[in-house]
Amino acid sequence: MRASLAGYLSALVVAVACWGPVRAQPPDARGLKIAFVKVPAGSFDMGWEKGCVDERPVHRVTLSEFWIGKYELTQAQYLAFCQATKHKPPRYRFGDNYPVVSVTHADAEEFCKWAGYRLPTEAEWEYAARGPENRLYPWGDEWDPAKAVGIPPEDVKDNMPHTKPLPVGSRPSGASWCGALDLAGNVWEWVAGLYAPYPEGPVTDPPPVTTGVDTWWVARGGSCRCKGVHLRSTLRARRDAAYPSWDTIGFRVAWSERDAE
Repeated sequence: MRASLAGYLSALVVAVACWGPVRAQPPDARGLKIAFVKVPAGSFDMGWEKGCVDERPVHRVTLSEFWIGKYELTQAQYLAFCQATKHKPPRYRFGDNYPVVSVTHADAEEFCKWAGYRLPTEAEWEYAARGPENRLYPWGDEWDPAKAVGIPPEDVKDNMPHTKPLPVGSRPSGASWCGALDLAGNVWEWVAGLYAPYPEGPVTDPPPVTTGVDTWWVARGGSCRCKGVHLRSTLRARRDAAYPSWDTIGFRVAWSERDAE
């Protein structure tokens, strides 16, 4: 019996040594059942030399492992927060599985604080979309309207822009390298930090900018009313913190092990 137990413990030690430490996963203290995808640690070149002036200079960014919402936060998940906290619900509602919209940056941060998550940093959002290969779009470097939720080109039969977002996950073929969906179009997404120029050199785990003369916040990803050129993963949009942009701005959440420390 002792020999068997010793053998089992020995095998367990070897297994732990091979597999490494057990990694924590995002908590679900509020029972929201938010789907997450893991983004492995790595590096990429943030920005695009051919883009707008605020997409330059291209600089090397190294990030630790983190988790990001597979989808944009849904209206049902956000309304659970409103009901629990008496927070004012958003003006526009399309359905439970549609992305929450018409929320301010403060609304997004309040939800994250209540749920135990946070907004992704601008660098995390772009890395989740582009990956170490520095893709221009989540799926690759070539524009494909069938993989995004934006304004289709004129040669597409349905050449009218979507008048409202689609349910989350409606374009599974547009998944990014880590499995995140809806990163090109549908709704703009708030990220953490104030709008600021890019640094000149390489950075590691850059924190969100929290002070400065600029009071604009950053939104990423474009919306259902954007053309393909505005749905590239490097594009930055700045918005006033109180700007809900009617029915075209929402957010997704992020989490990492260091958030629990």
